[in-house]
Amino acid sequence: ALDHAQPGDELVLPAGQTYSGNFKLPRKSGAGWITLRSSAMDRLPADGIRVRPTNAAAMPKIVSPNDQPAFTAAPAAGFYRLVGLEITQAESVPYNYGLVELGGEQKTLDQTPHDFIFDRVYIHATPRAALKRGISLNSASTVIANCWISDCHVDGQDAQAIGGWSGPGPYKIINTYLEGSGENVMFGGADPGIPDLVPSDIEIR
Repeated sequence: ALDHAQPGDELVLPAGQTYSGNFKLPRKSGAGWITLRSSAMDRLPADGIRVRPTNAAAMPKIVSPNDQPAFTAAPAAGFYRLVGLEITQAESVPYNYGLVELGGEQKTLDQTPHDFIFDRVYIHATPRAALKRGISLNSASTVIANCWISDCHVDGQDAQAIGGWSGPGPYKIINTYLEGSGENVMFGGADPGIPDLVPSDIEIR
């Protein structure tokens, strides 16, 4: 469905359904957003109100079956809106490097994934499973609003709910619960692939 979706399309995922895999948000041509959302938006908090773990029953569950992200963005991919989803790792997976990976390997700005909205999304590991990072935020023009990102913890090293080092911004992190054992939010910690890049225009509210 992601491969065939076109700008302006809406992919409605049944609440309670589990999708296991490592899914890539591909680059598309044309104007408009591609939306992935729960079929039970009427059972989730209204726009502008933060979701909580207790809302998970009204969400489709996207599960990484291994140590790789549940969602990655292809180079220069953009205009994706994810609403009312639960994103996690399989209970049998002891360690995951990051559940959502938006860029990080790009060497130029035109390769940078851009324009993402995460709205009322629940991202988490479990108390016993290690999760290095909830969202690797190395994209451009990204909003994370009304979300819940928890259980980001690793024994012996830092973990972040949100961490970025190679994206230009701007970023908005709004009304979102953040739980990282090292840092809740961190920008930096590694050299960007784009020379002299500094993540900028960051709003946390």
